[in-house]
Amino acid sequence: MAQSQGAEILMQSSSNCEASKIRVFVGLQTLAGDWLAPVRQSLYEESYPGIESLRLTPERNLHVTLKFLGLMAEEAISELSLHLAQVCAKHQVFNYHCRGLGHFKQSIWLGVDPSPELLALSKDIENCCALLGFAAEQKRFTPHVTIARYGKAARPPLSNLTDRFGEQEWFVGAISEAYLFKSETLPAGAKYTVIERYPLKP
Repeated sequence: MAQSQGAEILMQSSSNCEASKIRVFVGLQTLAGDWLAPVRQSLYEESYPGIESLRLTPERNLHVTLKFLGLMAEEAISELSLHLAQVCAKHQVFNYHCRGLGHFKQSIWLGVDPSPELLALSKDIENCCALLGFAAEQKRFTPHVTIARYGKAARPPLSNLTDRFGEQEWFVGAISEAYLFKSETLPAGAKYTVIERYPLKP
C-alpha cells in the first residue's frame, strides 16, 4: 500500500467517534531495578512544601517517549503499525546510556544520551507519522525517563538533586524494539500498556 493511501485510511479512521479512540504513543521500554532507589529515597529525605503531591513513576511505566500520537481510532492501529514496523526494521539494534538527572515543570527525569542511533530512529518515526497525517513535534527531541511528578505548589529540592545526581551513570541498556503504548489515566495513576511491538534489525 502506498504511503498516501495509508495516510488516507488512517485519517479517515481517526475521524470516527471519540468513544472508539484510545490515547497512544511510540516509545522504548527501559530497565527497572535497584539503581533507581537512591534518587527515589532522596525525594523523601527532608520535608518540603507539597511533598504530599509527589508521585513516583511505577517501574512498569518507565519508558522513553519517541512520538506522542494522542487519541486515535482503535481500528486504525493496524495501519499505523504496518508503517512503523517497516521504519523500525531498517534500524540496527543499539545500546543506550541512561545518565544524569534533570527536571521539567512538575516532573523529574533521568537523562538518556542522544546517540546517533537513537536520534535517527526518533527522526524516522517522526517523519513516518507526519506522512500519516499526525502533527509534527515542535519541541526538540530530548530523550529522558520520567521518574516522578509533583503538584504546582510543590517545592522539591531540585538543586540538591541535580548536584547529587546530575552526572550519575545509571545503566547501559540494549534497544531491540520499539513499542506502541496505550496510555490510560486511572484513579490509581497512569497505566501504559504495550499493544504493538516493532523489532529492530538484529
